[in-house]
Amino acid sequence: MLPRGAMVEIGGGTPAGAEAAAERLIGRGATAVISFGLAGGLDPALRAGALVVPEAVTEAGATYATDPALTGALPRGGLALAADRILATTAEKRAAHAATGAAIVDLESGAVARVAARHAMPF
Repeated sequence: MLPRGAMVEIGGGTPAGAEAAAERLIGRGATAVISFGLAGGLDPALRAGALVVPEAVTEAGATYATDPALTGALPRGGLALAADRILATTAEKRAAHAATGAAIVDLESGAVARVAARHAMPF
């Protein structure tokens, strides 16, 4: 059950879809946005199924901090890498972790963070 006033949109698993979904939520009156879903693990210390609530998302040289008020009740840590395609091989994941230090990678969080920043709202 969603909290009263909460809204949900589905972005279809792509950066463009996530951006459009976030814009739809804002158009419907959302005052904060949260990206939630599955991510690929980059940090070799992470176990499969680990819950990661990143402190920030990095995308194309920009870094977007997550809002501690939205994530305060969850264990936060690490960096999420926003990618424009699935990193499918172990070599790609190792290279991404080495280059960025990111713990996880996904396709949607960067787009949602960008929309939140554009509208000056919590992410």
